[in-house]
Amino acid sequence: MNFYFSPNGRVSLGQYWQRFLIPYWAISIILAYVDIHVLGKGVFVPGQPMILTGLFGLMAFWPSIAVVVKRFHDHNMSGWMIIPAGLSFWIGAICLILALVGSIKGAPSGNSVLVLFGIGAMLVSMWLNGLIAFFPGKKGPNSFGHDPRDPTSTMNTDAYANAYAAIDRMAAAQYSSRPVQAQPTYDNPHSANRSPAPTRRQNENARELTRARQQFGRRQVRPAP
Repeated sequence: MNFYFSPNGRVSLGQYWQRFLIPYWAISIILAYVDIHVLGKGVFVPGQPMILTGLFGLMAFWPSIAVVVKRFHDHNMSGWMIIPAGLSFWIGAICLILALVGSIKGAPSGNSVLVLFGIGAMLVSMWLNGLIAFFPGKKGPNSFGHDPRDPTSTMNTDAYANAYAAIDRMAAAQYSSRPVQAQPTYDNPHSANRSPAPTRRQNENARELTRARQQFGRRQVRPAP
């Protein structure tokens, strides 16, 4: 259910079409048919109440926003881009309609500005909506989460940072606490071949590295040499 109700994370292009866009339009068409041919008079009449279609539109309002926001996240863009993506279409449409009405009434003054502004707003809308509808997002993890196209990529950027921080700490501990070659003593002539026991800090770093490897799954995480 997080796919439809949570705006966090990313949604791939394939998921957008298969799990949202195609089902949304299929259900809308079916409900519109029922409203017209079963609950209505069999012919669409302007002003005819579309009860089921309207209820479905209200139910799908927030899931639509959540999925589109995650599509922008897939392109490593802020989810707030949904606002210019939606407003630019209506602003462009209103400007073009006003320009058309002005030309019909014979008042061409200012129509060229409205037309240019309307076309520009429409181009912005086409670019933003076309980006999420037809182009795949950035490969690999980004600032909004893991790549939904990669089944082995199950970590977000914070987990990556924590894993690499653990590796860096262990590597630093290895460099700063290399075993010092001990001098043989009279009582134990073989003591020079012994290494000192690992410290508590080294044991903690080893456990952190093990957890990092488990989080990465198939990915091999190795400490710095």
